[in-house]
Amino acid sequence: METKTTETKTIMTKPVSWSNEQTRHVPFGLCDQRDRGIGALVSTWEETFELLPADHKGWYSMCEPGHYFVLRVQAARNRVEYGAIQHVRYFKTAEERERAAVEYLRKAELRARKLAGAAKLMTRTVSWLNEQTRHVSFGLRDQRDRGIGALVSTWEETFELLPADHKGWYSMREPGHYFVLRVQAARNRVEYGATQHVWYFKTAEERERAAAEYLKKAELRARKLAGKGRS
Repeated sequence: METKTTETKTIMTKPVSWSNEQTRHVPFGLCDQRDRGIGALVSTWEETFELLPADHKGWYSMCEPGHYFVLRVQAARNRVEYGAIQHVRYFKTAEERERAAVEYLRKAELRARKLAGAAKLMTRTVSWLNEQTRHVSFGLRDQRDRGIGALVSTWEETFELLPADHKGWYSMREPGHYFVLRVQAARNRVEYGATQHVWYFKTAEERERAAAEYLKKAELRARKLAGKGRS
């Protein structure tokens, strides 16, 4: 039986235009061990690639043909490029590029704070919304004939970074938006026992799964307490 082989063709392109080049410096308000200002240089431009003939000899790119919005973020000290040259990234839209730049700078600033010897990551709550509390009854009663259940409190909270020289109260939670959960034991629909931990999740789905798991275990403990289940 004859075996057929499929030849993989290499895409060969070349840049035919390069426009709207800009570089801006983003300071992080921090200094390194040698007292140099820590920041980043954000370079952006647009680049267009076109296909080369299959028999082309010489230098070529393997970027797909088309128009791209390009990004390169480089570490800087005292506004001068520093460290290993960073990767160039290509995006189909300016919006995608902007989102990537914001995320890269956020992570770079967190690394810079650690490098600068900042004692702690300092953030603060800037929004608190969609707060709800619901009672979940386990259909059980304790030794004092009180209804056993739980109060499930949920809300959303957003944290933003504080400046390195901030004085006063702060949180050490990473900046970002969180879906928050607190499940508290209850007797007759009133909070009972030690105050429970508050949990932070990146998605509402993660929070919902955690709440369901917590309630399942809480009900098992309640059944043991009420003398209606096996230990």
